[in-house]
Amino acid sequence: MNEAGTRAEHIAPALKAAGWGVVEGSRIRREYPIAPGRIEGHGKRGKALTADYVLEYRNTKLAVVEAKAWDEELTEGVGQAKNYAGKLAIRHTYSTNGQGIYGIDMETGKERDDITRYPTPDELWKMTFAKADAWRDRFAAVPFEDKGGSHPSRYYQDIAIERAMQAIADDKKRILLTLATGTGKTFIAFQIAWKLFHSRWNLSREPTRRPRILFEDRKSRRQAAAVLQPEGCFSPAVLFLREHKGPNRLLTKWGCGGKYPTCKRAWSKPTPKTACPSVAQKRASNTW
Repeated sequence: MNEAGTRAEHIAPALKAAGWGVVEGSRIRREYPIAPGRIEGHGKRGKALTADYVLEYRNTKLAVVEAKAWDEELTEGVGQAKNYAGKLAIRHTYSTNGQGIYGIDMETGKERDDITRYPTPDELWKMTFAKADAWRDRFAAVPFEDKGGSHPSRYYQDIAIERAMQAIADDKKRILLTLATGTGKTFIAFQIAWKLFHSRWNLSREPTRRPRILFEDRKSRRQAAAVLQPEGCFSPAVLFLREHKGPNRLLTKWGCGGKYPTCKRAWSKPTPKTACPSVAQKRASNTW
């Protein structure tokens, strides 16, 4: 039996029996594209990296499953499974030929060849995250904004966003993301802001109000507005501070669109006569 037949008749039913694609919030990502392949020059690329299955639960990738044909060795796909899990920064990965399941824990290095079934979504979540974390769960409940699938994120962007969100959940005061030119820093910053906004995170760590976020410049503000306004995240009314009129001095109920020093002054010393009362009472201490 070839690999396609093994997937259809043995692997897919086993994943379904474990609740993947059945339990609410769980998803099986088939033929998941990791990277388009190494650039070799002259318009050519190397072989693309594609995982057979990526198991996702609560908008979080939890495991990779590498499938091989029925008559292949159980460990035939271990190298690929480890490679893909390493790229995606996923802790658990599996290799299977339909007859058995070989599991690897990328964090501890433990490997098992006696696994009889795939873990359920809840079991795999607990295996990945041993300690309960309310804010991590709130962040995970907010999916990435990909404009209906037309703007998917790259694997390293997912890693940067997830690590930033985990640092925020751990209440770390300073976070620095260092990425090369062209890797999508604006996209990453937007996704972090998107999750913070929809989870109602703020410095009090009580989900009672939405955060205020600083935009670096007009371009960043427009990029955010293009996505957030249709979603109802921006107030329809655009508020201007009279003493700081102009395109770089925009205040909205969602954020402050301008240079940091200007916005900081605006939040720190608002004038009740020139700003909406709900905005005027906010201070720089409420801005992250």
